[in-house]
Amino acid sequence: MEIMILINKKIILSTKNFDTTLTLFIENKKIGSITFQKFEDNKCDIINFKVKRKYREQGYGSLLMKECLDVLKKDNKKIELIASPNNNKSNKSIYVLRKEYKCLIKFYSKFGFTYNEKKTIRYFKNSSFSEKHFNNLLTYHGYMSKKFN
Repeated sequence: MEIMILINKKIILSTKNFDTTLTLFIENKKIGSITFQKFEDNKCDIINFKVKRKYREQGYGSLLMKECLDVLKKDNKKIELIASPNNNKSNKSIYVLRKEYKCLIKFYSKFGFTYNEKKTIRYFKNSSFSEKHFNNLLTYHGYMSKKFN
């Protein structure tokens, strides 16, 4: 069963199974969303965050993140995520991915998220990647977290 709540004129919160999504609409068009999962230990993972390319760098991502943090700070102590550029297009060079990754780190940092290199390495070491693939992953993926007081 899916539950939907209108947060304001532009954002709808919906919950389905274990995922909660905030979706941003402009002129009845879906332009972005952020999805998270809550866990019993007052921890939450942001598992998906996207804004359509033509709407980026206009404050919509910040609007979604602010709303997400407002929802989560009520009953969560820690939020975690893996900062990673959209790598669905296999023709992206490592250079482009690194540039996008740096922008992501800067974006999340302005909301109080901190990067943790040791947890990034531990996260990917537990996977079955080749040494070369593992090293490439570390150049444009990073574990980040934010704690609420």
